[in-house]
Amino acid sequence: MKIPFPITTTPMTAIAAVTAEGITMVDVGVYTEKMSIFSRMLRREGMNISPQETADACQILIHLGLESREQVNVRELHGYTPWYFLEMAPEYDTAWRLLSDPEGFAAPSGLTSAEQCHPGFVIAREGHECQWNGPVWPFATSVTLTGLARLLHCRQPESVGKLAYFSALMTYTRSHYLTENDQTIPWIDENMDPYNGSWLARELLLKKDPVKIPERGKDYSHSTFADLVITGLCGLQSSLDGGISAHPLLPEKSWDYFLLDGVPVHGHSVSVQFDRDGSRYGRGAGLTLYVDGAAVDHCKEPGGRVYAK
Repeated sequence: MKIPFPITTTPMTAIAAVTAEGITMVDVGVYTEKMSIFSRMLRREGMNISPQETADACQILIHLGLESREQVNVRELHGYTPWYFLEMAPEYDTAWRLLSDPEGFAAPSGLTSAEQCHPGFVIAREGHECQWNGPVWPFATSVTLTGLARLLHCRQPESVGKLAYFSALMTYTRSHYLTENDQTIPWIDENMDPYNGSWLARELLLKKDPVKIPERGKDYSHSTFADLVITGLCGLQSSLDGGISAHPLLPEKSWDYFLLDGVPVHGHSVSVQFDRDGSRYGRGAGLTLYVDGAAVDHCKEPGGRVYAK
């Protein structure tokens, strides 16, 4: 069965071409082979479902058992990981409908690691602290939202849109806090109760040793919150040939303005400004891309695209 999505190793070759030192063509060959292996694994195992053969493309979210290597009957948030790396075919877009489904992955405090309608879904306050059968994991949330942003920057499928990205990101934003001893501070940790927003792994570790404060998950840098805002929501993108563009994922009737200011890109200071009616910044209504302080492109639509020529 042929899986209808392309896999390219061109970026590795391009990186080698523009990098003065560090990566070599030998390295390119190594990573090209790794990508080829990754491709074959997806085709043989993770993607052994064709939308033409099943009415439910969500089956691609079903993972393989670690030991059996057979599909287990539960859909997991990590099933969206291929969108992080690959240009997935439109036939698989319907899998994203579960992202906003309360019986799927949508919960008041974030995206659950497993679908909530499954009998094995549980939020347990006992056992091992690293549980992937229900809790919200910032790591999995970040991978999923990065994949969704990549999809939405490519096309606007019927099953998911900018509102789903925006809502999930706002929920993720609100989760970046810890309340203990009547104090609330900025925080990011391992995993979270999807219904009350408490940091679950931390609670379990405290039960095991109430004297030693468990900081194992503190400041998880792999949770890429800044990237989700800069390249996802604000849509700032760059290319290896020096190109700069912005395509915000801002839904209608959301923010009236935002300013992403002074981002260093390709040796320039880049800013992305959106002002719905022009009253906030006094520099005109719409979306504007600035490079080194000069406006280089403009459009009226908040979800439009602007480019540095």
